[in-house]
Amino acid sequence: MRLKTITTGLLIFGVLLLLGLIPLFGMNPGSDASFEAKRIYAIQFGTYSMVIFAVAISVIICAMVVLRRTANDLKEQAKLNMQIFVEGSLNDHKKKTEAEAESAEGEDVHDS
Repeated sequence: MRLKTITTGLLIFGVLLLLGLIPLFGMNPGSDASFEAKRIYAIQFGTYSMVIFAVAISVIICAMVVLRRTANDLKEQAKLNMQIFVEGSLNDHKKKTEAEAESAEGEDVHDS
């Protein structure tokens, strides 16, 4: 459950980071800006992009782990359900066979 919460939180954080690109694009220095201003903007934009990429990779990895765990849980539950079904069927068959055997014995007693 904690991993699902972390995955959801990272996903929301990633979406907010993507929305934060809009103001970052607005801070783009013009073509007549100094080299230092362009360098600072490039560093900010590059760092921001790498953080978005890292968050996206983290979300993908967490989602894969959650899916693997969920698939394993479902397989275990299906196995348990099948075991319960088979045991129940065998018990029903056993009861039916015993009932038929008792009724056959009762008929043999009445025939004698």
